[in-house]
Amino acid sequence: MPNPSPARPPLIARPYPVRGTNARSGLPPFIAPGRGVAQAAKPIADYAHILGQGNRTGLITVSGSFTPDGGTFDNLVDGGTATGSSDAIDMPGTGSTAIADGDNILFDFGVPVFIEEISIDFKLGANMGAWGWWASPDLGNWTRFGGNTWNADTLVTPVSGYPFAGLRYGKWMKEGAGVNFTNNWLTEFTFKIAYGNPA
Repeated sequence: MPNPSPARPPLIARPYPVRGTNARSGLPPFIAPGRGVAQAAKPIADYAHILGQGNRTGLITVSGSFTPDGGTFDNLVDGGTATGSSDAIDMPGTGSTAIADGDNILFDFGVPVFIEEISIDFKLGANMGAWGWWASPDLGNWTRFGGNTWNADTLVTPVSGYPFAGLRYGKWMKEGAGVNFTNNWLTEFTFKIAYGNPA
Protein backbone atom coordinates (compact mmCIF):
# COMPACT_ATOMS: atom_id res chain seq x y z
CA MET A 1 0.00 0.00 0.00
CA PRO A 2 1.58 3.36 -1.03
CA ASN A 3 2.41 5.89 1.64
CA PRO A 4 -0.02 8.84 1.77
CA SER A 5 1.28 12.22 0.56
CA PRO A 6 2.53 14.39 3.42
CA ALA A 7 0.24 17.20 4.43
CA ARG A 8 1.11 20.58 2.95
CA PRO A 9 2.01 23.33 5.40
CA PRO A 10 -0.58 26.08 5.73
CA LEU A 11 -0.15 29.15 3.59
CA ILE A 12 1.12 32.18 5.54
CA ALA A 13 0.32 35.67 4.38
CA ARG A 14 3.53 37.62 4.07
CA PRO A 15 4.03 41.34 3.42
CA TYR A 16 5.53 42.46 0.17
CA PRO A 17 9.31 42.67 0.55
CA VAL A 18 10.88 46.09 0.85
CA ARG A 19 14.59 46.09 0.23
CA GLY A 20 16.34 48.57 2.48
CA THR A 21 15.79 52.29 2.76
CA ASN A 22 16.57 55.29 0.67
CA ALA A 23 20.31 55.90 0.99
CA ARG A 24 20.01 59.67 1.11
CA SER A 25 17.00 60.33 3.33
CA GLY A 26 17.01 57.12 5.41
CA LEU A 27 13.26 56.83 4.81
CA PRO A 28 11.74 53.51 3.76
CA PRO A 29 9.83 53.31 0.50
CA PHE A 30 6.06 53.50 0.76
CA ILE A 31 4.03 50.40 -0.21
CA ALA A 32 0.62 51.28 -1.59
CA PRO A 33 -2.12 49.27 0.19
CA GLY A 34 -2.99 46.17 -1.74
CA ARG A 35 -0.17 46.62 -4.20
CA GLY A 36 3.31 45.20 -4.46
CA VAL A 37 4.83 48.31 -6.03
CA ALA A 38 7.00 50.57 -3.91
CA GLN A 39 6.20 54.27 -4.17
CA ALA A 40 8.51 57.10 -3.16
CA ALA A 41 7.85 58.63 0.25
CA LYS A 42 7.63 62.41 0.48
CA PRO A 43 11.03 63.83 1.40
CA ILE A 44 11.33 66.29 4.28
CA ALA A 45 12.37 69.62 2.74
CA ASP A 46 14.29 72.22 4.76
CA TYR A 47 16.20 75.45 4.12
CA ALA A 48 18.89 74.04 6.44
CA HIS A 49 19.67 71.26 3.93
CA ILE A 50 23.21 71.34 2.52
CA LEU A 51 21.79 72.47 -0.85
CA GLY A 52 19.37 74.95 0.72
CA GLN A 53 21.52 77.83 1.90
CA GLY A 54 25.07 78.97 2.57
CA ASN A 55 27.97 78.59 0.17
CA ARG A 56 26.94 75.88 -2.33
CA THR A 57 29.21 76.87 -5.20
CA GLY A 58 30.84 73.44 -5.21
CA LEU A 59 27.49 71.64 -5.18
CA ILE A 60 25.16 73.62 -7.47
CA THR A 61 26.18 74.81 -10.95
CA VAL A 62 24.46 78.05 -11.98
CA SER A 63 24.35 79.52 -15.49
CA GLY A 64 22.09 81.86 -17.43
CA SER A 65 20.76 82.66 -20.88
CA PHE A 66 21.68 86.36 -20.54
CA THR A 67 24.87 88.21 -19.63
CA PRO A 68 24.86 90.13 -16.33
CA ASP A 69 26.19 93.69 -16.28
CA GLY A 70 28.36 92.62 -13.34
CA GLY A 71 29.17 89.56 -11.27
CA THR A 72 28.92 85.86 -12.11
CA PHE A 73 26.03 83.43 -11.77
CA ASP A 74 27.71 81.32 -9.10
CA ASN A 75 27.37 84.35 -6.79
CA LEU A 76 23.69 83.39 -6.50
CA VAL A 77 24.55 80.35 -4.35
CA ASP A 78 27.62 81.62 -2.49
CA GLY A 79 25.81 82.43 0.78
CA GLY A 80 26.46 86.17 0.52
CA THR A 81 23.79 88.85 0.15
CA ALA A 82 25.87 92.01 -0.30
CA THR A 83 25.56 94.13 -3.42
CA GLY A 84 28.48 94.22 -5.82
CA SER A 85 30.05 91.90 -8.34
CA SER A 86 31.72 89.69 -5.71
CA ASP A 87 28.44 88.53 -4.10
CA ALA A 88 25.69 89.21 -6.65
CA ILE A 89 24.86 89.76 -10.30
CA ASP A 90 23.79 93.07 -11.81
CA MET A 91 20.68 92.30 -13.85
CA PRO A 92 21.32 93.60 -17.37
CA GLY A 93 20.24 96.76 -19.11
CA THR A 94 17.51 99.31 -18.63
CA GLY A 95 13.84 99.00 -19.56
CA SER A 96 11.20 96.34 -19.96
CA THR A 97 12.95 94.43 -22.76
CA ALA A 98 16.42 94.25 -21.18
CA ILE A 99 15.62 90.67 -20.18
CA ALA A 100 13.44 88.93 -22.76
CA ASP A 101 10.62 86.51 -22.02
CA GLY A 102 12.13 83.04 -21.90
CA ASP A 103 15.46 84.23 -20.50
CA ASN A 104 16.35 82.26 -17.40
CA ILE A 105 18.78 81.38 -14.65
CA LEU A 106 19.56 77.64 -14.70
CA PHE A 107 20.47 75.51 -11.66
CA ASP A 108 22.07 72.07 -11.90
CA PHE A 109 21.80 70.44 -8.48
CA GLY A 110 23.92 67.47 -9.53
CA VAL A 111 21.35 64.96 -8.24
CA PRO A 112 17.54 64.76 -8.28
CA VAL A 113 16.09 67.10 -5.63
CA PHE A 114 12.65 67.80 -4.19
CA ILE A 115 11.77 71.49 -3.67
CA GLU A 116 8.86 73.04 -1.74
CA GLU A 117 9.79 76.73 -1.72
CA ILE A 118 12.28 79.22 -3.19
CA SER A 119 13.45 82.47 -1.60
CA ILE A 120 15.20 85.14 -3.66
CA ASP A 121 17.16 88.08 -2.23
CA PHE A 122 17.24 91.16 -4.46
CA LYS A 123 18.56 94.68 -3.82
CA LEU A 124 17.17 97.91 -5.26
CA GLY A 125 14.43 95.94 -6.94
CA ALA A 126 11.96 97.37 -9.41
CA ASN A 127 9.03 95.40 -10.79
CA MET A 128 10.82 92.63 -12.66
CA GLY A 129 7.63 91.18 -14.12
CA ALA A 130 6.29 87.62 -14.07
CA TRP A 131 8.72 84.73 -13.55
CA GLY A 132 8.22 80.99 -13.11
CA TRP A 133 10.08 78.03 -11.64
CA TRP A 134 10.50 75.18 -14.13
CA ALA A 135 12.21 71.84 -13.51
CA SER A 136 13.46 68.92 -15.59
CA PRO A 137 15.14 65.54 -15.16
CA ASP A 138 17.20 65.86 -18.34
CA LEU A 139 17.24 69.46 -19.69
CA GLY A 140 14.78 68.31 -22.35
CA ASN A 141 11.40 67.89 -20.64
CA TRP A 142 10.38 70.90 -18.55
CA THR A 143 7.41 71.32 -16.20
CA ARG A 144 6.28 74.50 -14.44
CA PHE A 145 5.85 74.09 -10.67
CA GLY A 146 5.29 77.65 -9.47
CA GLY A 147 5.76 81.33 -10.20
CA ASN A 148 5.47 84.86 -8.92
CA THR A 149 5.44 88.53 -9.82
CA TRP A 150 8.95 89.63 -8.95
CA ASN A 151 8.36 92.93 -7.16
CA ALA A 152 10.00 92.63 -3.74
CA ASP A 153 13.51 92.64 -2.30
CA THR A 154 12.80 89.27 -0.68
CA LEU A 155 10.55 87.12 -2.87
CA VAL A 156 9.27 83.81 -1.51
CA THR A 157 7.71 81.49 -4.09
CA PRO A 158 5.85 78.32 -3.08
CA VAL A 159 6.49 75.32 -5.33
CA SER A 160 3.88 72.56 -5.63
CA GLY A 161 3.56 69.25 -7.42
CA TYR A 162 7.24 68.26 -7.41
CA PRO A 163 7.71 64.51 -7.86
CA PHE A 164 8.98 62.92 -4.64
CA ALA A 165 11.73 61.18 -6.62
CA GLY A 166 13.11 64.63 -7.47
CA LEU A 167 14.33 66.46 -10.54
CA ARG A 168 17.95 67.43 -11.20
CA TYR A 169 17.56 70.77 -13.03
CA GLY A 170 15.58 73.91 -12.27
CA LYS A 171 15.31 77.33 -13.91
CA TRP A 172 13.88 80.70 -12.90
CA MET A 173 12.44 81.99 -16.18
CA LYS A 174 10.96 85.32 -17.22
CA GLU A 175 7.37 84.97 -18.41
CA GLY A 176 6.01 88.51 -18.66
CA ALA A 177 6.84 92.20 -18.90
CA GLY A 178 8.60 94.07 -16.13
CA VAL A 179 10.95 96.99 -15.60
CA ASN A 180 14.68 96.69 -15.00
CA PHE A 181 17.07 99.49 -14.03
CA THR A 182 20.85 99.73 -13.89
CA ASN A 183 22.38 98.35 -10.66
CA ASN A 184 19.58 95.99 -9.73
CA TRP A 185 21.59 93.47 -7.71
CA LEU A 186 20.28 89.91 -7.54
CA THR A 187 22.18 88.44 -4.60
CA GLU A 188 21.06 84.95 -3.55
CA PHE A 189 18.73 81.99 -4.12
CA THR A 190 17.86 79.73 -1.18
CA PHE A 191 15.73 76.61 -1.38
CA LYS A 192 13.46 74.64 0.93
CA ILE A 193 14.84 71.40 -0.42
CA ALA A 194 15.59 67.71 0.10
CA TYR A 195 17.27 64.99 -1.90
CA GLY A 196 14.79 63.11 -4.07
CA ASN A 197 13.45 59.88 -2.60
CA PRO A 198 13.15 57.25 -5.35
CA ALA A 199 11.26 54.04 -4.61
